[in-house]
Amino acid sequence: MSDNDHMTSNSEKAVHHKNHFWNDLKNAVKGTDADYTKININRAVFLLAVPMILELVMESTLQLWIFISLERSALQP
Repeated sequence: MSDNDHMTSNSEKAVHHKNHFWNDLKNAVKGTDADYTKININRAVFLLAVPMILELVMESTLQLWIFISLERSALQP
């Protein structure tokens, strides 16, 4: 195998890995019927962690919005 073939192989792996990441992210947000006992543990953790992180971000954003709204209403005469 020549050096050029080796470099092509590495770049193809990088593209596949990138596409795999975006597909997993889409599946995590959209939801999937994956059997978490039969898939790779890293993928299972990722599929479970993304919705949890999104929920925490949305809850925090809502709390900030409520706090700012109440602060503004308290300052108005």
